[in-house]
Amino acid sequence: MVAVLCWVASTAAATEFREVAVALPEGHAGVAHAARVLGAQCGAPVRFGTAEPEARPAVRAQLDEAAEVQSDEGFAWTRDEQGLALVATRETGLMYGLLELADRLHNGEELGAKARSEPAFRLRGDYLDLPFYLGCDLYDGRWRWHREVEGKADSWFHDRDHWRRMFEIYARRRLNHIVLQHPHPFPAFITYPQAPEAAYFDEAAVARNAETLTWLIAEGAKYGVRFSVLTWNEWVPRGYAEAHGIPQEGPQTPESAALNRYSYQELFRQFPGLYGLVTMAGESPPGCVEFVRDNVVRPLGELPHPPHITYWTWCSYPEDVNRVLDGYPGETAIMHYLQYEQLFKPMVDPRVGMMSRACGNRPVVVLGGLGTATGQLYWGDPWVIRDICRSAPAQNVEGVIFCGLDSWQWASDKWIGWEALARYWWDPAREDRDEYWERRIAEVLGDPAFGKPLLSAYTHASAVPMRMLCLTHSQSDVFRPQYGMALVFYLGMPTLSTYVFENHERIDEQGRLWPRMGLTWPNPKWGEEVEGIRDFVGGLAGEAARATTPLDVAEELDGHAEAIRSAVEAMRPLRERCAWGPERFDKLTGVLTMNELLARHYAAKTRAAVAWQRWHVGIGEPGPVLEALDRSVGYWRGYATAEQAVYGRDYPAKRNVLSKPPPWTHLDLWVHYTYEADYSFAGYGDRLQRERDLIAAAMAAGRHELPYELDLLPPVEGETIARIDANGPSGGFALQSFPPKATAAMEGGRIICDFKGERADFYFPFLTKPDELRLERGVKYEVIFRYEVLRVGEGSPLKLSFGARTTEGTWRRDVGARYFEGPVGTTGEIRTQFTPQEFDDYYVYFSMNGDGTVAVEDVRLVKERG
Repeated sequence: MVAVLCWVASTAAATEFREVAVALPEGHAGVAHAARVLGAQCGAPVRFGTAEPEARPAVRAQLDEAAEVQSDEGFAWTRDEQGLALVATRETGLMYGLLELADRLHNGEELGAKARSEPAFRLRGDYLDLPFYLGCDLYDGRWRWHREVEGKADSWFHDRDHWRRMFEIYARRRLNHIVLQHPHPFPAFITYPQAPEAAYFDEAAVARNAETLTWLIAEGAKYGVRFSVLTWNEWVPRGYAEAHGIPQEGPQTPESAALNRYSYQELFRQFPGLYGLVTMAGESPPGCVEFVRDNVVRPLGELPHPPHITYWTWCSYPEDVNRVLDGYPGETAIMHYLQYEQLFKPMVDPRVGMMSRACGNRPVVVLGGLGTATGQLYWGDPWVIRDICRSAPAQNVEGVIFCGLDSWQWASDKWIGWEALARYWWDPAREDRDEYWERRIAEVLGDPAFGKPLLSAYTHASAVPMRMLCLTHSQSDVFRPQYGMALVFYLGMPTLSTYVFENHERIDEQGRLWPRMGLTWPNPKWGEEVEGIRDFVGGLAGEAARATTPLDVAEELDGHAEAIRSAVEAMRPLRERCAWGPERFDKLTGVLTMNELLARHYAAKTRAAVAWQRWHVGIGEPGPVLEALDRSVGYWRGYATAEQAVYGRDYPAKRNVLSKPPPWTHLDLWVHYTYEADYSFAGYGDRLQRERDLIAAAMAAGRHELPYELDLLPPVEGETIARIDANGPSGGFALQSFPPKATAAMEGGRIICDFKGERADFYFPFLTKPDELRLERGVKYEVIFRYEVLRVGEGSPLKLSFGARTTEGTWRRDVGARYFEGPVGTTGEIRTQFTPQEFDDYYVYFSMNGDGTVAVEDVRLVKERG
């Protein structure tokens, strides 16, 4: 299901034009399509091959080299007694002019006696993953899903009717560029006579792929659409890597470099109509600047018609950009993220302009849009899209590749986002009011009564993930707060104002992120200071906050939630009048309700976190904590019910399993994201109830402890088969000491584990013996114990872990490994669950790394029943 800009005569007001005459043959598909759209709008016939209509007044469209326009896409018109004369210097401009006329007539906008229009952005694009696996497993096998269709002649890539429909959609979206993404796409389209081991397909399949790409380039041109390919560097085909015994990623050999030079040159030699290349010095290896300059850019510069190069500044500093692009004979631009991999503010990242200026004011294409934090939720705010487009020129942006509006579209149709993008990346200065979008909603859904409530719901729903991201902030695609977070993350996550980046090691003397593993500069100022919960509560006893506070965000989210609820309730009586039909109407209201209930959950949990921190520092009581947690659990259960009603299934999740009390570093967060294949929204509600109960028990006992994500898993139901208690180890557990450096001894009913190690030293104070206690394959186990950190060395800070290890498989086959740490005084009950599968000699271990002392009590190993 694809929503597009398309006006039809049945919804059009009557117009004065009795004919549309186009002085071009009907074979120019883009112009013909636009003329038919205008003809349908006017209820008038369309004639091709002449600008002299038979009926007047008429629209007369023709090419004119003297037309007062500045680009191939620009157009102009004048009104006279004969009707309207539309001119452009190129077919694409004529196509856009005809579509603009149809839009204005449909909207009842004045045409004026004279008009001229140019697009605000030279490049307006989207990207597609090329549907070829080609043996590439980058990004957890992102292209692997195409294995089943990549060699088939009837895949969607070869479906010309599909592409014709898409080109018409692209025209109405004013979209003129498609970036085809693949780390190393060359084996799909070229042959390797001098290195046959590099081939992936047989020659017939390569010829078929090449024929389709040639047709795409030619057909797209009729609609003003150009194609670029986006590649990652440094790569070689899998067959070549296997034949030569080198890595597929980053082989760094003279032979692999020569193969890359051939691949890039041959692709653009065979497909001279291919507009350009988008590439980067990464990510394998990151910062491979010389490789890109010598083996990608310079070879392309040797071609008779060098393609346009857009250099993605990811993993590059400004001087790297100039080193790669200086001297290239073709056109160039640079690319930068719009807002890295999330969307949280209605503006272009200020670092875009910083990069442009640092590279000598090179023009910039921004890439971005909806991030992972909007997944499965609704997002579609026309005003945010307009404001992003309005902010772009100040950052020297000449192109926008906006992504994500087609995500989850079968359940969450973001049609209004596409229409807003089409409208505002052509002309962001349009002074639209709510009435414009209310009228469009009424037309699309078939009843004027939908206009006000649905626009309200769209905008308030879109604000929910954006405001959540301002309080608990990450710009990485692994962060997905809509899947829920333990309370400790509300206290430990950075805010929009305190976030720096994800995977850097330090800030260098020039204020840049080091090493060059991503963006160049730390997080900038975004025009709003947001205070975190711990800082906010700390300030309650001192100076008043001068920023957006956590309670401000919670209040905003409650307001958005109430606006969504009110809008949905107003629309429910309209269900049978919805032009989409009842089923699609239910999906719409269901997704909006997800946004509402997530906002309420997050707001309640934010208040719970504030209340817990107040109790923690001695200025609050437990009651408000538990009351807010109870509300948050209830809202989550409603959210999970709404999710199941819309999607009918669960989806895997990325979760952060950091087990350390705040404050956290950026690397603490970065290295602890894990993939949870069997995540369930409803099941997570049970975890949140368990979290509430664990917090209640800890507060009642006076323990200032918060459970971590892995502590929220349902406990294993079974029997305790091994234990260390006040009487010592039993059932297969054993203590290990290697004095004087490493000792484990029972003192006062606890094991006092002391280790005076260095950074590279490890010590297992206790473990189970496989010859005494065999852990069975396919059986789930759980280990639980209480701990307290008594000492942390300064030179080699203490780091702890536990899980199950196999002697035969070594640490590389650990299961249930859990890592934790904390300053002196840290206490907690920690647990891990695991299921041995591959080996018969697994044993439970507790590991100390570095220098410190830990007290451990009541260690239990539980085996699941049955």
